Amino acid sequence: MSVRVGFIGTVGCISNTCMLSVPYKVGLHVIAKDLVIEIHGDLKVIEPGHTEVFTSGVDSMLAENQAFIDAIRSGNGDNIRSTYDDAIKTLAVTLVCNESAAMGSPVKVKSR
Repeated sequence: MSVRVGFIGTVGCISNTCMLSVPYKVGLHVIAKDLVIEIHGDLKVIEPGHTEVFTSGVDSMLAENQAFIDAIRSGNGDNIRSTYDDAIKTLAVTLVCNESAAMGSPVKVKSR
């Protein structure tokens, strides 16, 4: 499934699939004029004539999941880097993307 999302002054594409029977990467690509940023565990910044890769040595997906599990177990969300309001907004966009894909037509996110 691919969904085109629009924000003020930007356009993005979110793609996912449940069709693969093999593991594949999870990541984020940000593409702008003369700049590409890729996050697949490492951070890669690509500019004209220069590419730089930043490696943290930490499995970021594991660390994110562990922080979430720890917050649920302890009831302490201090290590969660997103606010509850941001989580609600993310859920709203996710649900609208699912609705749009099912309907095959654009759906707008209602503002709160």
